[in-house]
Amino acid sequence: MNRIIICLVCIGFVLTTSAVQAQNYITKKEVTGAVKKSFDKGMTAFRGNDNETAIKEFSKSLKVSKVVFIDALIQRAAAYYDNEQFVEAEIDFEQAHALAPSYQTIVLYTLAKTEMILRKFPEAIAHFQEYQTIEKKKLKLVAKAKKYEQECVFMSTAFDKVVPFEPEKLSVNINSNLAEYFPALTADQETMIFTRRVRG
Repeated sequence: MNRIIICLVCIGFVLTTSAVQAQNYITKKEVTGAVKKSFDKGMTAFRGNDNETAIKEFSKSLKVSKVVFIDALIQRAAAYYDNEQFVEAEIDFEQAHALAPSYQTIVLYTLAKTEMILRKFPEAIAHFQEYQTIEKKKLKLVAKAKKYEQECVFMSTAFDKVVPFEPEKLSVNINSNLAEYFPALTADQETMIFTRRVRG
């Protein structure tokens, strides 16, 4: 009898815990009132490429919501990304992915791209690999993720072995304010030939 009671208590605890975990965030299908109003304003601004207003409205929506409104969090991250505020975008994308890894797989892909831009190559590689594992439908993006992963591997090595480069002007007759390009040395290495675009 005691064993049965203990089992029932354990089951009750697991169900309660699962219910609490499920309430860690809400989606756009569940929001109403001021939360929805700010979110809709943010989406209108975002579609009109007004990222500053979009960020402001998504932030309002997140502030008013009692539970994390994941769609507002993802859209704010996207607005930050488009606005080239990559540090802020990474924070929001990471939080969204941690809250709901399978809600929108594109979040993981864009998080990896953001980390790549920020030169956080180990994190970007790990997230591109994870994306390739979980994404089953968007095969073109999976292929891109594989390509970006390889680029990150290369760049992580390249940036660790940066060769010092300090260019200097050769003379006042070269490296002028005019357009100069296609430099080449003659076979005896004594003369440099280049093209200069001169007006008139």
